[in-house]
Amino acid sequence: MRSPPAPLARRCQTLTARHLTAHPAGAHILNTEEMAALVSDLGLVPSAPILISDMMGCMPSARLWWALRAHGFGGASILQGSKVALWAAQGDSLSTAAPRIPSAAEQQAADEALTHAPIALSGDWAAPLAEVQAAARGEGATKSTILDVRSLPEFTGEDVRGGNPVGGHIPGSRHIPHEEFLAPSTNWPAVPMFKTPEAVRGMLASKGFPSPQDAGRVICMCQSGMRAAVPLPSLYALGYDVALFDGSMAEYSADVHSTFA
Repeated sequence: MRSPPAPLARRCQTLTARHLTAHPAGAHILNTEEMAALVSDLGLVPSAPILISDMMGCMPSARLWWALRAHGFGGASILQGSKVALWAAQGDSLSTAAPRIPSAAEQQAADEALTHAPIALSGDWAAPLAEVQAAARGEGATKSTILDVRSLPEFTGEDVRGGNPVGGHIPGSRHIPHEEFLAPSTNWPAVPMFKTPEAVRGMLASKGFPSPQDAGRVICMCQSGMRAAVPLPSLYALGYDVALFDGSMAEYSADVHSTFA
């Protein structure tokens, strides 16, 4: 298991927060070529165990977890919320040494693995605009539930973000703000952590959210594909079939064929 040195860490952030120039509102769209270059430089292969953590409220780790899983890295896991802060609060030591950069042999092995099995964005994890529009019209090929995790004012259309031409939400979508999936850390209150699966299950039940058997494919969305990543690890752990609408409302609202409620 490796932690990337600072330049690579910044590339991780850039990779999972690229602004799609076609949508000035700031849709975040993955670039598979950049992902391939990144995992090669890190010396990662799809079978490698990868442990992800952050100190920025779970959103970056959730987004990177999804990005890796969506590209076939099934060993990607998240270190619960602010466990790094908890580690320090307990008096355990933290290293300040620069992380080891993968050797040329490790990078070559990763390159060879990618040559034999090139990574690609899986449709199992990513919902394209056409699928979301079909679901909004009730014409989806399979049962699905659209989960909008934006704020309530965004959902109702009172708060129109970025360059969205109109406000509101996708017809039939369910609304649960992304913060509902997080809890404050008792040791580091400023850094939230993911709620336990039991807590998330109870929260979903209190809001009348359908069970994994009844929900079908749960498509998470927000304004630009970042907040929408937060529920994914928890829903996945509870047995839901999850996908991210990467362009989210920035992409949806920019298309003339989209409908609103």
